[in-house]
Amino acid sequence: MTISKNSALIFGGTGAVGKCLVRDALASKAFTHVLTLGRRPVKTDDGSFTNTEVIEQKVVDFENITETFPQSDLPQVVFCTLGTTRAAAGGAEGFKKIDQQYVLDSARYVHYLYCSSANASEKSFFLYPKTKGETENALAAIGFERVSIFQPGFLKPVEPRESGNRFAEMAWICGEKKASVGVDKVAKSMR
Repeated sequence: MTISKNSALIFGGTGAVGKCLVRDALASKAFTHVLTLGRRPVKTDDGSFTNTEVIEQKVVDFENITETFPQSDLPQVVFCTLGTTRAAAGGAEGFKKIDQQYVLDSARYVHYLYCSSANASEKSFFLYPKTKGETENALAAIGFERVSIFQPGFLKPVEPRESGNRFAEMAWICGEKKASVGVDKVAKSMR
């Protein structure tokens, strides 16, 4: 596969931030080729996506992502918004696999942009910030030519999400709303 110089590769395009990022990357017309790699394709037929003739979508097995692309096929930028919840991943092991291992396995590219989290720290007692902190440190150790790490606060979705855990909703209702940021704003800042 050949990827042109003004191209973008997006990992995690079906999540809250990722979907906004795909929509924005297409609308910006900054890229002549936008490739999404995910466990499922981004649904672009809802009328909110423009410039869809430049998108190419591939469903991939993240267990074997390192075998998917040869080193010579490098896009201009790589965006990574891979992430999940502990409940959706089926527990801590599944969460770490998606939020950490899949991110690191996909991190072999020129300019890598990673959506992490506020308060990410490998020293945290809590799974979410600990995994994000460990991932940030591992990304730094890879030795990229350029890496950008975004640490948004509490994410406000633009679309309703199914959630098996009502804790996050209660934190939003009871918590400090000033610390939150819309997923669309995170996506735009990454571009």
